[in-house]
Amino acid sequence: MPFILIFAPNWNAVISANVLLGISQGFTWNSTVVMKIDLVGEKDRGLAMGLNEFTDYFAVGIGAFLTGFVVYNYGVTPYPFYIGIFISIIGFTLTALWVKNTRELVRKESLTKNIAQLENVFLETAFKNKT
Repeated sequence: MPFILIFAPNWNAVISANVLLGISQGFTWNSTVVMKIDLVGEKDRGLAMGLNEFTDYFAVGIGAFLTGFVVYNYGVTPYPFYIGIFISIIGFTLTALWVKNTRELVRKESLTKNIAQLENVFLETAFKNKT
């Protein structure tokens, strides 16, 4: 997104970048919530959600502060976008080197649970199963 915004020729590019960012944020947010619940188990679901909310909003606040500081001192473009580029590179690197898939944890937990697996997660959670 930072590169689209840095080189945006018009407002349509800015709007498109924001739409893409919103879609990305939706997938990322949902994935982190599911992953954290997988890690802590069903019993500590509330703790996982609380930690997720706290860390996300804390990071957004720090990012907004840093961006405002950079804009005030250096101007609107391209300097604030360097923060996003830096965070993206650090996040990708940490993920590639450190983060493990939670699939094995889910498999181990499912051995002791009697909950039926959903055939189509999207259809079940969006339309059929209210819980």
